[in-house]
Amino acid sequence: MIANLVIGVLGVAALGLCATMVARHLTLEWTPSGVSGEPRQTRMADAAQRLSATLAAGFVAGALVVGVGGRFFMRVVGATSGDSAQGRLTEASEVVGRVTIGGSVFFFFFGAVIGVLGAAGLYLFRAWLPLKSVTAGVLGAGVGAGLLARPTDLLAPESIDFEILGPRWFAVGFAVVLILLLGTTTCVLADRWVQRWPKPALSIRGVCGLLPLLPLILSGPGGVIIPVLLAGRTVWPERRQVDSTPKDRVIAAVLIVVAAAGWMWTLAAGVEIVF
Repeated sequence: MIANLVIGVLGVAALGLCATMVARHLTLEWTPSGVSGEPRQTRMADAAQRLSATLAAGFVAGALVVGVGGRFFMRVVGATSGDSAQGRLTEASEVVGRVTIGGSVFFFFFGAVIGVLGAAGLYLFRAWLPLKSVTAGVLGAGVGAGLLARPTDLLAPESIDFEILGPRWFAVGFAVVLILLLGTTTCVLADRWVQRWPKPALSIRGVCGLLPLLPLILSGPGGVIIPVLLAGRTVWPERRQVDSTPKDRVIAAVLIVVAAAGWMWTLAAGVEIVF
């Protein structure tokens, strides 16, 4: 009872906080770096600042929405599934109705990792997404949903979870809300934080601003990817949309198509699950 109460309070608080942040920043817009004509050292520092802010935003959004909110989602859906589902094993070998510290910790860090991966993609393609943060977040969520919703069994029609848990329409609707909230929260936080994040410098504030890069740099793939991302943004700084070229407009159109396809595939999976 205590565990359920804690998860319920934390889940409502986390999802409510994210929904409130998105609602309060419906008019927020992305601001490009504006350092295209600056020396290379300045462009490198700007790229590091923006990447750090974006990854931090992804970590926070992923931990709150997928980590805490996802755990809350599993608890609520488990409670609405009836007595026949209690004690059965899910696709992830979790026992329905049982709350464990290990499972909760796993959800938290799994969510944080998902958020950071999504933030890395946002950093790469933000210049070609709409200026409005919430709109860009919806498109980003569509791309992420197409890539992860089925492969992670979140919305896989063949998953045994939807034979156990229910009502199916409620589980599917809750999952879609989590996907949408993750994308919009990540984009809103990233676009807001890049304007305020400390620039790299030989100071406590400047060094602390780079801490979000440290875990990835120390990891195997991240140690290669981070320098590549920074070098790419140093050579090709972000442009304002008024300066966009035909190539930029093609990339933007492709992203819209991919996002639409991702949402269609995800919603089609949801319809298949429900019916």
